[in-house]
Amino acid sequence: MDNLYRDASFVVRIWWEPRQNAPPLWRGQAIHTATNQSRYFERLEDLLAFVQNWTGMKSLEEAHE
Repeated sequence: MDNLYRDASFVVRIWWEPRQNAPPLWRGQAIHTATNQSRYFERLEDLLAFVQNWTGMKSLEEAHE
């Protein structure tokens, strides 16, 4: 992303999706409020990648090195 935001706001929605004969799936949606761009995700890593894409924030591992 060429335009990084110094600060950014996101709306994050998380829910469980039931399945027959299997544990429910954890799902989520994140929306960047300035642009209304959204991404659906199933893993926390995907949510963090979406935030990093807008802010340039390093991964948690990189930030602690």
